[in-house]
Amino acid sequence: MYLQMDKRIILSVWVLLVLLPGCGKPVPDGAIVFPTYLELQNLARKESRLAVHPGVPGKTPFWNTHSERFIYAPAFDFPETESAGEYRLSILQEGSEDTLSFITEKPWATLSPVWDKVETGPVKLLVEALNNGQVITRSGEREFYRASPYRGPYNPKDMDYSESAGRLFRYLYQAPYIQYWEKHGKPDPDYGLYGYPAKMFSAVVSGMLLFSELTDDPLEKETAIRIAVNAADYLIHISEPAGKPLQYFPPTYTGPIYADMKHEYRGKSLADRMMLIYPAAAGQVYLDLFDATGNQKYSDAALRIAETYRKIQLENGTWHLLVYLEDGAPVSGNFVVPTGVIGFLDRISEEYGHTGFSGCASRALAWMEENMVRDFNWEGQFEDQKPADRYKNLSKGQACSYALRLLDSADQDSSLVSEAEELIRFAEDQFVIWEDPLPGDYWGIKSVDWITPCVLEQYNFYTPVNTSSASMIEVYRKAYDKTGKILYLAKALDLANTLLSVQDPGSGHYPTYLVTNLLDQEGWINCMVYTASTILELDKYLNDISPGKEILLPLQ
Repeated sequence: MYLQMDKRIILSVWVLLVLLPGCGKPVPDGAIVFPTYLELQNLARKESRLAVHPGVPGKTPFWNTHSERFIYAPAFDFPETESAGEYRLSILQEGSEDTLSFITEKPWATLSPVWDKVETGPVKLLVEALNNGQVITRSGEREFYRASPYRGPYNPKDMDYSESAGRLFRYLYQAPYIQYWEKHGKPDPDYGLYGYPAKMFSAVVSGMLLFSELTDDPLEKETAIRIAVNAADYLIHISEPAGKPLQYFPPTYTGPIYADMKHEYRGKSLADRMMLIYPAAAGQVYLDLFDATGNQKYSDAALRIAETYRKIQLENGTWHLLVYLEDGAPVSGNFVVPTGVIGFLDRISEEYGHTGFSGCASRALAWMEENMVRDFNWEGQFEDQKPADRYKNLSKGQACSYALRLLDSADQDSSLVSEAEELIRFAEDQFVIWEDPLPGDYWGIKSVDWITPCVLEQYNFYTPVNTSSASMIEVYRKAYDKTGKILYLAKALDLANTLLSVQDPGSGHYPTYLVTNLLDQEGWINCMVYTASTILELDKYLNDISPGKEILLPLQ
C-alpha cells in the first residue's frame, strides 16, 4: 500500500525571508536563523490564501470534486447563471454567528479573499447569483473542513537524526524475516507482506545495502550484502520468463493480497496480473546492487527490465497500470503515472550509457506534462488498492516525486520552481495534518488517534503512514534548498521530529502507522527503509549547510 520507492535511495539559510509566491533565494553559506514561532505561524497562515491549481470551466478540470478538506484556498465548480452580473460567496462556520462574504465575477472563484480569516473546523460555502445587488438564485453550496495550516513547532528533536536512522537499519538487519534470506535464500513464509515480491524484495535489497554502508563490522557488511544478493537473485528467478508479454518483469503478487480492497479482492489471488509501477523499482535496486558488488548480472537484469518497458510503451507515452500476465491486456483503463519509470530510464541512460532509452523516457515525460500537470489527477497507485476513477483516490506520492524532478531541473529553468511549489501545496493541502484533523473513522482507524503532525497516504486509505511523512520531508527539504524559504525547512523538521518521537526506544523500530494504538505493529519493510533513508538524507543535508551547528526549531 505504501509509497513505492521510485528513485535511488542509496546514501548518495539564510535569515528570515519574506514568504510570498516566487520569493526566496537559494540557501547560501552561513548560519541558519529561524524566526520566532509566531512569525512562522503568521507566514503559514498568509500563505494559505494561495490557491492550488484552481479549475476553470472548459479549460482546467476541478481536481477537488471528491476532496473533504483544505489548508489552502479552494475553488469549486459552481455553474454560472445567465442573467447574473456577479456572485456572492459566503462562508458559514460551525458555532459562529459571523459570515465571511465577498463579491466576485465568477461563482468558481477561489476563496482567497477571506480564507486566512476562516478558522479550523467544518464550514459551509454558499454561492448566490446577483443582479444589481439582488439575489437571483443560489448557484450552489458545499460543506467541507477548513484544515489547520502549520502552527508549529510541535515536537522537540528527541535524538540525532542519523542515530535514529542507524538504529532502524540495525533493527531491520536483525529482524527474523530479514535474516531468513541469509539462512534459506528465500522469503520467510511467516511474513505476510512478502506476498508483494517486487515491492518488498526490492526493499530488502535497498535496506541491506544501506545497512552495509552504515555498519563498521566486516562480518555484518558481508552478511548484509549476501542477504541483498539472495533477495535479488530470488526476485530475478521468479520474474516473467523470456518470450512472455511482460518478460523479465518481477511479479507484483504471488498469492492472496494482504489488504481488503473494500471487500472486492479479500482473500483473492491476484497472481494473474501485474502493476507496472513496480518493475522500475526493482530495476533501481538491481543497479544499486551492481554498484555495490560489480556483478554484471544485476545491471543486465535492470537493462532487461528497461527493454521491456520500451517494448510495451503505449503510443500515448505511458503504460497501462494493471495488466494480465498472460497477454498484457489491461485490467482497467488506468495508466501508470510514470515518475518512477522515468527516473529509472533516466538513470539507465545517464549513469550507464544506454542512451537508447532516453526517447522512451522523453515520451513518458511528455505524457506527464500533457495530462498530469494540466489535470492534477494525482491518482493513488498502490498494489493493494484497485485502480480508481478520476479524482476519487488522489495521493501525494507521485506529485511529490514530480516536484522533486522539477526542483532538480530548476538550475536550468527557474520557472520550474513555481510549478513545483504548487505541487507541494497540493500535497500539503490534501494530506498533511498539522493538528486538529477532520473527525472521522477511516478503515476502523479514528482520526483522534492520529499522532500529529503527520501525513495521510491516499483518499482510499486516509491514514497517517511514515513514508507519507518521509515523502513530504524530502520535498520540503529540496524546496528549501532551492528557494531559501524558511517555512519549508521548519515543516520538514517538524515532520521528522514526529517520526523520531514514535520510534520504539528499545528496538529502534519505526512504526508504519502514526496511530496511537498501532505503534507496535511490525509494518512494511519498504516503509521503514524509505523513511530511515529520508531521515539520513535530512541529517546529511543539515550538516552540509550548517557544519558543526545543530539546527533546532524555535520554542513556543
